[in-house]
Formats: sequence, C-alpha cells, structure tokens
Amino acid sequence: MRLALAQAPGELSTVVARLDRLRAALPGIAADGADRGLLPELFACGYNIGDAVHERAEPADGRIFGAMRDLSREAGVAIHYGFAEAADGGATTRGFVSLRKERC
Repeated sequence: MRLALAQAPGELSTVVARLDRLRAALPGIAADGADRGLLPELFACGYNIGDAVHERAEPADGRIFGAMRDLSREAGVAIHYGFAEAADGGATTRGFVSLRKERC
C-alpha cells in the first residue's frame, strides 16, 4: 500500500476550487504509485470559514460525496476526506468518509 498525503492551500475559498485542485492532483498521485489519498479534516469545505461552515455542511451522501466518488473512480485511487456534515436538527459536525477504489 502506498499512501499519498495531500493538503490544499487556504486561499481556495470554494468547494469547487478545492475539488478542482484535487482533480488536477490525482493523476500524478496515481502515477507515483499511490493507491490511497489521505486528505485532512474539512478539506472539502475549507478552513477558517466561520459561519459559512453551516452553509457548506451537507449529508454524508451529498454532492461532495458524489464528486469524491467520481474522482476516486477516475483516478483509481481510494480517498479518505473530511467535510462539514449536516446533522439532524441543523447542527454541524465533522464527518470523514473513506472511499475504497474497489467499491466506488
């Protein structure tokens, strides 16, 4: 098993920008022989975003999950990522998802 650790710059202020950066990086990660990518807590929604974390929170099987699943399939790399999860009652928690390339 080869694990790639990835981080995104703080100035990527939108979910789309963060996913685009990952999309651009995954082919190189795969070409380097990594079969798993580990992304940090809140990678998908961004850091230090204040109350916007509530706006960007979504269910574990939401749009971010779909995008990450597709990226994992395209690159053939399993992805473990963090995001702001919308919980029952409007609360926000930190969620983590691991996508196994064999099951995507």
